[in-house]
Parts: sequence; structure tokens; C-alpha cells
Amino acid sequence: MTNKAHNLPFSKVPKWLVWTSQAFLGLLFMFSATVKGIDAMGTSIKIGEYMTAFGWTVGESVSRILSFALIDFEFFLGLVLFAGLWRKVATSALVVFMFPLTLLTLYIAIANPVADCGCFGDALKISNTATFWKNIFLFVLAVLVFSSPAKMYRFVSDKHGVWVVLLGFILTSGGFVVLNSFHVPVIDFRPYKVGRDLYELTEAGKDGVYDYRFVYEKDGKERTFTMDELTQVDSTWTYVRDETVELVPPKDPEGVDLVLFNKEGIPVTPGLARKGANAILFVNTDLSRLRDSDAEDVLDAVHGIGESVTLVMSESFERVDRGDFGDKTVPFDDILYLDKSTSLTLVRSNPSAVVVIGDGKIVRKASVSDFLSFAREIDFASDPYRLDANLHRGRNLLFGSMGLGLLALFGFGLYFRRKGVK
Repeated sequence: MTNKAHNLPFSKVPKWLVWTSQAFLGLLFMFSATVKGIDAMGTSIKIGEYMTAFGWTVGESVSRILSFALIDFEFFLGLVLFAGLWRKVATSALVVFMFPLTLLTLYIAIANPVADCGCFGDALKISNTATFWKNIFLFVLAVLVFSSPAKMYRFVSDKHGVWVVLLGFILTSGGFVVLNSFHVPVIDFRPYKVGRDLYELTEAGKDGVYDYRFVYEKDGKERTFTMDELTQVDSTWTYVRDETVELVPPKDPEGVDLVLFNKEGIPVTPGLARKGANAILFVNTDLSRLRDSDAEDVLDAVHGIGESVTLVMSESFERVDRGDFGDKTVPFDDILYLDKSTSLTLVRSNPSAVVVIGDGKIVRKASVSDFLSFAREIDFASDPYRLDANLHRGRNLLFGSMGLGLLALFGFGLYFRRKGVK
């Protein structure tokens, strides 16, 4: 049946192209939602950056709500597009969403108010200009499927589609985002992954490559000499100036911002990065939200095996000495300061997490509850600074749960399809 409402020039495109565009857009939106959902707090931070760039001030809780809403909307829209459900509504929503987003990325490409768009979280960073052209391409595909909704492939009928979408939403988006928000993200796209060497992160930068040239004058004419040509310069030449040409720019180490200070203002990161260095860090991004029970439980577990706990805070020592936070810092064996943005990059703590340094490497990262669960294990008590034996359990959990979810989703789809797709 012809769809008069969507009678656009693109309506004459072949069905295979509509199917391809539909599948590509659906999978891309689900991928975008998934990588954002792995690090929902990072998405919340990026939304806050956008708000600040436009002169709007929103609280952390509002940014987090917007983060959840964006992730769930993208996943829901991608799933509906891929399954071919509610085609008119889905394609209309797609165009309505993509049009202002494309205009926004045009402004970002011109004004450059943020470093990167955050379209795919920290998993895939692309320039603002590339983001704009990407959205132009996606908008063309969106208009294509919008103009020919009747040609879209239908995985299951609208009548039964609500159950398929609900199942897929719960298994791969709703629960998944919540899981990553209350625990350390199952995949760490940031520099401070478990297993990384702190020396490599903080010290192993690369020097730039430079070409040094020297300008001399003789008989009113200037000539530039390279280092190798300086042997040609004699007393008849008059030095004018030297020039430095950068051939290869210097490269800072990935963890250049990971600078921890003690109360005297002395950086202690080099000490943690040396071979043989061990430490258990209780990282907190907001002392006012530090739960006494979290601190007490971690201290009891660590002190019970004869080790110490260092508080890494993002508040100034002056505020602590002034008593702004009561006695929250007193129980800890030592206190260090780390910039809040770097703390959030390190652990995405909400507001606290535990990082274990073993032999100068990050060997464990966990939320307080997860840390307490393995801190009572015999293996941890016997060697708390050993690299996490099950380093990839989070990644395995991610792909395992999403795989089972998609199998269940397709199973339901095939079951309902037998009943007839209309």
C-alpha cells in the first residue's frame, strides 16, 4: 500500500537499500547506546560539558537523568528501527531527532565548544568536523527510510513487537545501564585500565623532534645554516638569530593528569609508579557524600589483613583542616589529593571506589561493595597486591548477558513471526 504522507523523492529507492539503511541505523543507534551505557557517568559528564558550553548550569543529578534518558532513547529507537516496528512513528522520530542533532554538530564543528562530541562515549572519539559529516550521512539515511516506511523489513508484527522490544530493552539497556552505574564499568575505555603500569601512564611520554637552524649575515644578505653546515661559518659572518623547526611534536603520557599530592604539596605519583610500590587507595570525589559505613567496612577489611588504606580526595587540605567535613578523613592511614575530573576518569566513583596498586601497576578497581566481596576471599588476604585473576570477568559478563539477551530476543521474534507478520 502506498504511503502518501511520506511521498518523497526517496520513495522510489529499491527495497534492498531501505533494508540496508534500516539495519545500519538500528545497529548504529544500539551500538551508540551500549558504549554510552558502559560508562553512563561519563555520558553525564559530557552532557554537563555541553550545558556549560551553552551557558546553562545543571546539577549532577539532572545530568545523570539526562544521561539515562539519552541512552535508553537511543537504544529503544535503534531496536525499533532494526526490528521494523511502528514504522511510521519510528522513522518520524528518527528524522525529528536527527535534524536538530545535525544542526547542533554543525555549530560544534564551527565554534568547537567541546573537545569531542561524546557520540560513542570514550570507546570511539572522532573530531567535531568528522561528527558533523557523519550526521549528514546518517540524516540522508534517515530521510531515505522515512520516505519509504512500507518497504522496511519487519522482523515481527506491531501486535507482538511490544514484548520483543520490552525484553530487549530490559536485558540489554535498562539493567545493563544500571549495572554499570553502580559498579565499575565492565569495559574500561579510559587510560587507567586494570593491568596498566603507572610509570608507563605517567612518565613514558615522547620527546619532540626538532631541527635547529642558525641565521647569519654577510654583505647585507642573510643565510640560514643547519647544524651540519656551521663549519662553513667563519669570522666574516655575523650571527643574527637561531630558529627551531618542530618536525615531530612531543607527546605527553596518557596519564599526565594523574598527579597525587600529599599535604605538603609534594607529588607522590612517582613513588607509586616505581617497581615494588604497593597501595590500597580509597578514591572519593565528594567527601560530603562519603558514607561512614563504606569507609569503616573497607578499613576493617584491609586492616584485618595488616595493610593500610590511603584516602584519595578531591577536596583541599585547607577545607579538611577547617573542619568542613568533620572527622570523615580521620580513620584513614594517609590522605592524598587528586583533581576531581581526574578522579572521575580514574574510577567513575559514585562517590567512592577502591583502587589497588601492586608492583607499580593498577591491579584492581572496584566499587566499595564489590571490593568488600573479594576482600574477604583467602586469595586476596594472602596477596592483596596481585593482579586481578579474573581480569576480564566484566567483559565476559557484558558479552555473555547481551548475547543471551539477543538470542532470547530473536527467539521471541521468530516465535511470533510464525503467527504471521502484518
